[in-house]
Amino acid sequence: MEYVYCDLCGRDDAALYLERGDRFSTHVFQYVVCQGCGLIYLNPRPDSDSLLSYYPTHYEAYQPLQTLPRAERWKRLRAVQTLARFVCHYRANGRLLDIGCGTGEFLHEMQKLGWEVEGIEPNNYASAIAKKYYYLRVFVGPVEKFESPQSTYDVITMWDVLEHLSSPSSIMRRVYYWLRDDGILIFSTPNIMSFDAYLFGKWWIGWDAPRHLYLFPPATLNRLLNQTGFRIIAKRCILGVQGSFRLSYQFWLSDKPRLLYKLLKPLEAVFPVVLWPYKQLSYLLQHGPIITIVAQKS
Repeated sequence: MEYVYCDLCGRDDAALYLERGDRFSTHVFQYVVCQGCGLIYLNPRPDSDSLLSYYPTHYEAYQPLQTLPRAERWKRLRAVQTLARFVCHYRANGRLLDIGCGTGEFLHEMQKLGWEVEGIEPNNYASAIAKKYYYLRVFVGPVEKFESPQSTYDVITMWDVLEHLSSPSSIMRRVYYWLRDDGILIFSTPNIMSFDAYLFGKWWIGWDAPRHLYLFPPATLNRLLNQTGFRIIAKRCILGVQGSFRLSYQFWLSDKPRLLYKLLKPLEAVFPVVLWPYKQLSYLLQHGPIITIVAQKS
């Protein structure tokens, strides 16, 4: 385990925010909040050598599309297409780097739309799937070890990755270096202002310790981008309600007595229907479980 200072302002006077157990093990971790800037982060946390052990092969983002049930496969493809359309709204084509590309479905979709693509993925299992099924160019390893010339990419994306990085501010500076002068950074991260966060409390999937090292209240996201040379041009909630709600619900249920678990578990079957108005309202008010930021190199 390692102790760290605030990645945003460098202070070392954080206060305990909440404790959260790992949903894949019996380990318990704590989130603290910086008294200077409000950044929320895991402290202490697993060091870089041990952190990957907390990403099991059955981690949701590492499941090959080809092995999913038909309904889940359709949902993931719809999500990937939504992300691709969102990117193309801001830039029609060019060269794209996806940091944390996982099993590669998003990059494959962008490639089909005519983009020149490559990815970074630290997990060997996920990157092997991206190469095997889609023949993608993927750097396997931490983003800190990736090298690329200055001003290489038109767009850099990070889908639910920022919260996993050991130092978001240092990676943002590298992203700035890699982007062309009019380049666009598009990323998503758990929305601590979401309805889900209020509803589920410490069982919200956004508190996915120890994989989520950081949570960003709105002011901290603004400060992070300003400090690293970016100007925010859009904030949207475009995805995530059903998946986030289901995972949060499952984690909440896991803490309940066995009888109550058996009684409430079947309710998941009606989520696709009953969550529709919840989804529309949360997206409209920007209180969805995931916030997506579009920022331009300034």
